[in-house]
Amino acid sequence: MNLKESRNHIVDTFIKELKSHNGEWQQPYFDHFLRPINPTTKIKYTGINRLRLVVYSYDRNYKDNRFLTFPQIKKNGYKLKKGSKGILLEKWAVSGKKDLTKIDDVGYKEILPKQINPNEKRLFLQNTYYVFNGDDIENLKPLENKHIDSNKRIDFIENLVKKLNVKVIIKNNIVSPYYSPSEDSIYISDKKTFRSIDSYYSTLLHELIHSTGHKNRLNRLKPSKFADEDYTKEEIITELATLEICKKLSYTFEDIKDICNNSKSYIKGWLENLENDYNIFFETFKEVEKIEDFLKIN
Repeated sequence: MNLKESRNHIVDTFIKELKSHNGEWQQPYFDHFLRPINPTTKIKYTGINRLRLVVYSYDRNYKDNRFLTFPQIKKNGYKLKKGSKGILLEKWAVSGKKDLTKIDDVGYKEILPKQINPNEKRLFLQNTYYVFNGDDIENLKPLENKHIDSNKRIDFIENLVKKLNVKVIIKNNIVSPYYSPSEDSIYISDKKTFRSIDSYYSTLLHELIHSTGHKNRLNRLKPSKFADEDYTKEEIITELATLEICKKLSYTFEDIKDICNNSKSYIKGWLENLENDYNIFFETFKEVEKIEDFLKIN
């Protein structure tokens, strides 16, 4: 499978699986949302390489989120299990007269205006390499289970409210929680109206992620009407960022079911646009990574 086929496979897998479950996020997706990492370099995979590893982890039902190159496996005295299959990743660089700037596969648009003279000729260089999952590596130290308990999750989200300086307004007549960009406020009902304390805080987290799009933060939000293209795009970005961060915070799928149940109508519209333009998929995940970086979620 070449790089173009590999990219298409990523999007095709998401479309196929979401359609097969009537446009709903399911437990298996959530189980594989933990961010892939290279345990030797401690570097977390980003961009399209991250998406590849998440999709292939889902395809192959990997339980480990660690990926190493074959030279790293050999150097550390590990052993690759017989029949193991690698995953093809890509690395890009911009070559010039005086430097060689390494970039990720979706980040070149950001660095070009800042670091490169547009009048100077540059050459994009692409390299590929294979990585192998920790499930296929013998002698690798067992994956450490870093469970975060409910109190620490609550502290994290309460601190996020303070850090973002967003108003949280409690109103019990609210049918559905929402974020108001004009007021920079979150409207949500009292904790006791939710199924559990974790359900309340995961919902609050979802609205806090919307607030990162405010003009004084990431400036992502656009004027929109309910269910139009911009509204749908923002909901999908927020859904995916919520899934990512909730997984990091050790929430269970049951804890975030209320959020997932509300996303079905948005996913349907997003899938229709996605089938016409696969780039929408990569642009969406790029925004998710911006949110994680802004909130310093590692």
